[in-house]
Formats: sequence, structure tokens, C-alpha cells
Amino acid sequence: MRRMTVVVEISLIPIGEGTSLSKYVAEAQKVLDRLGVDHILTPSSTVFQASSREEAFKVIDALCEEVFNKGAKRLVTTIKIDERRDKPNWGMRYKLESVKEKLS
Repeated sequence: MRRMTVVVEISLIPIGEGTSLSKYVAEAQKVLDRLGVDHILTPSSTVFQASSREEAFKVIDALCEEVFNKGAKRLVTTIKIDERRDKPNWGMRYKLESVKEKLS
């Protein structure tokens, strides 16, 4: 079986919780740290990688549950999944380094 890397971009938006959502973002980041998931926080989403879609969806489930556990009553979740099977050691940091290399 081939080793697979899945890069996931996720945005969790609790509805009806006001305009500042940083407390929810912080709690989601703590979940990723606790699970040992490699991730990058951006101003409007979080990017993480997993070894399979199944693993990615387990992480997504944990993130959503944490936001609900912190008091959200409604949650809009946007997910983008980038899956590649033809290149070993590919992932989110590889993608960033590839662009930086081309900028130099």
C-alpha cells in the first residue's frame, strides 16, 4: 500500500457567537496540539496534514466537537482536502518550501 499524505484546510465558524471568534480558534489549536497533528494557523483558516482521509476526518470531528463543547450552538465548517499519492514526503511544508525556492 502506498503512503499517502492529505493536506486539509479547515475553517470553523460558530454562528451567533459574536464577531470575535479567537477563543474558539485557540481551543481548536489546543486540540491539534493534544493530538500531535502538524498544523499551520493562518488568519482565516488552519491547515493540517494527515496520513489518510480517515485520519483527517477524525481530526475534523475532534475540532468540531471541541467548538460545540465550548458553547457554540451552530457551526459552519468549510473543508478543502488536497490528496496526493504520487510523491513521497509531500505535504504542507513541502508545498511552502517549493514556492519559497522558486521566489529566490
